[in-house]
Amino acid sequence: MTGDQCDPQRVDVDSNQLNSRISVIHQVTTEMRLRFLEKHPNGEGLDDGELHLLAFLSANDLFENAIVLLSTADRAAIVVAAEMVSNTNGLDSLVSLEYIAGLSGVSQRKSKMMKKHYLKEWLSDVKTSLQMRHI
Repeated sequence: MTGDQCDPQRVDVDSNQLNSRISVIHQVTTEMRLRFLEKHPNGEGLDDGELHLLAFLSANDLFENAIVLLSTADRAAIVVAAEMVSNTNGLDSLVSLEYIAGLSGVSQRKSKMMKKHYLKEWLSDVKTSLQMRHI
């Protein structure tokens, strides 16, 4: 798994154990990634995980044809995902980890211990900047 190896709050995830619990893992082809990058050149610097996810969503028109909730603390991925949605309501597809934690029963006290870029307020500020074309 990716992420800052030096972060003292890093949580290591055993990818084999994670994959064994996922019922379907969709393949993302090189063609899907290339078509995505052709449509969204800003995606060039994304981490592999965000690139693969957004390429899959794009190839299958899922932002247009399904209810999608996307959570990432990567500003570049948020900018590219915002390019993919066809209207401002589409930005509602982008949700914070704090929001998902709340839906999962995590207390607000624990959620507030998350780093700033996982919080609703941070994401709201990024969305506002996008809508005002400051990003």
